[in-house]
Amino acid sequence: MPPAQHSRPASKRFFGWIKTALNNRQNFKDSRQKLSRGFRKGLTLATIAYFIFLMVLLFLIGWWGERNWLLSVLLFVPAIIWFVPFILLTPFHLVFRPKLCWITVAALPVICFVYLDFCWAFPDQGKPGLTLLTNNVGGRKLQTLNPFLKSEDPDIIALQEGWRAADVLRKQYPERFVSTQGEYVLASKIPIRKAGLLSQLAFRGRPIGARYELEYKGRSIVIYNIHMPTPRLEFDKLRGRGLVRELFGGKGVYSSKAQKDYREFVEMKIRLARELADLLQQERHPFLIAGDFNMPANGHIWELFHAKFIDAFGAKGRGYGFTFPGASGGLLKLIGTWLRLDYLFAGKDWQPILCRVEPRQAAEHCAVVARFQFKPRVHKP
Repeated sequence: MPPAQHSRPASKRFFGWIKTALNNRQNFKDSRQKLSRGFRKGLTLATIAYFIFLMVLLFLIGWWGERNWLLSVLLFVPAIIWFVPFILLTPFHLVFRPKLCWITVAALPVICFVYLDFCWAFPDQGKPGLTLLTNNVGGRKLQTLNPFLKSEDPDIIALQEGWRAADVLRKQYPERFVSTQGEYVLASKIPIRKAGLLSQLAFRGRPIGARYELEYKGRSIVIYNIHMPTPRLEFDKLRGRGLVRELFGGKGVYSSKAQKDYREFVEMKIRLARELADLLQQERHPFLIAGDFNMPANGHIWELFHAKFIDAFGAKGRGYGFTFPGASGGLLKLIGTWLRLDYLFAGKDWQPILCRVEPRQAAEHCAVVARFQFKPRVHKP
C-alpha cells in the first residue's frame, strides 16, 4: 500500500488562505483603481468633447442659421436643452473630477449671454417720442392685452392676426384712428392718411404685411406691420406621427419628403426676407417696422434685418426680450418663454430710446413696445 500523504498543518493552511485573500484584495484594488482611472479619463474626454461640439454648433447656428435646414430647426430649440448633458454629468464631475465643473461654468455665460444675446442697454425713460406697440393677437383674448396697453399708452398699436380685434379697438378707443388691412390692424392717435397691403410680397396668397402712412409733427411717416410665415406646419411634418409610430410605420423618422418640403420652405422664407428688406430700404419717408417675424434673434434671417435697421430691443432693451411662447402646456410651461420672434425696428431717420416686453401672459405671443424719436439732423456748412 502506498504511504499515506500527510496534509499540511492547519496553521499553514490558515496563513495560506490569508495570503491568497490579501492577494485577491490587492488585485481587486488594482482593478478598481484601473477602472476608476479609465472612467475619469472617459469622463474628461466626454466633457471636453461635448463642450467643443457645443461651441462649434452654437457658432454655426448663429452664423449660418437658416441656410441649413437642420440648423434652422435648432434655432427654435430652448437653450436649456444644451445644458442637459452638463446637468447629467455634473454629479460625476463632483465625485470623480471636480475640476471639470469649470467647463460647465465656462459654458454657462456663453449660452446665457452670448448665444442668447442678452441685452444690457440703459433706456432713456424720460425722453419724449413716438410709442409703438406690436402684438400677434391670434392666440390670445384681447382683454389680456389691456393691462399692458393701459400701462404703456402707446401712440400706435400694430396687431397681426387681428381680424376680430378691429371692432374691439374701435369701441375701446373711440378717439383713435383704426385701419384694417386683411389680418393687419393699426390703431393710432395720429391720423392715418393711406393704408394698403404689401400684395407684391405674399406667402401662399397671403400678403406678409401692410403699409400705413401717417402725419406726425408735420412730416409723413410710415409704419410697416409685418407677419412673416411661421414654420409650425413644416415642424409638424418633420415630427410626423411621433417617433414610435414613424419607426413601425416604415417611413422612417423625419422622412426625406418632409425634409425636402422644409428645405423649400426655408429657402422661400429667406428669399421673402431679402425682398422685404430691399423693399423697406426703398422707402422714401421715415419709417418704423413692427410685427411677428417668426425668426429667432440670431441666425441668417435676423441678420438680414439687423444689418440694415436698428433692432429696438437690441439697442434699448434689457434682458432677453423673449416673446414666445407666452403660455404653453405640459413641461414647456416650466421652461417659459424662450424665443424672441416679435420685433420693432427703426428705419430711416428714427432711433429707439426705450424698448420692453409685456410680462408673460396667457397668449402665444407677448407684446413688445418701444419709443422712438427722430435722429438729430446734421446741418452741413
